[in-house]
Parts: sequence; structure tokens; C-alpha cells
Amino acid sequence: MDPLASLASALSAGGVRYLVIGVWGANYYAPSGSAMFPTLDVRPP
Repeated sequence: MDPLASLASALSAGGVRYLVIGVWGANYYAPSGSAMFPTLDVRPP
């Protein structure tokens, strides 16, 4: 499981409300690979 999915699962299980922002959030919800913003700080799984 990718780190964002693990974090979201843990937060949801704890009843925590959260919002994903920034490039990582944009890439997670990108409709396709061509719509992603590649960065050097986080590597895809």
C-alpha cells in the first residue's frame, strides 16, 4: 500500500478529518500520468 493510502486509512479509522494539499495531493488525484507534476522529493511506489 502506498504511504498516502496508509496515512489516509489511519486518519479515517481514527475519525480525523483531513485535506490533502500540495503536489502530492494533486498527483494522487490526477486523471492520468500526463497530468502529474513530477518532483524529486517523492518517488512513486
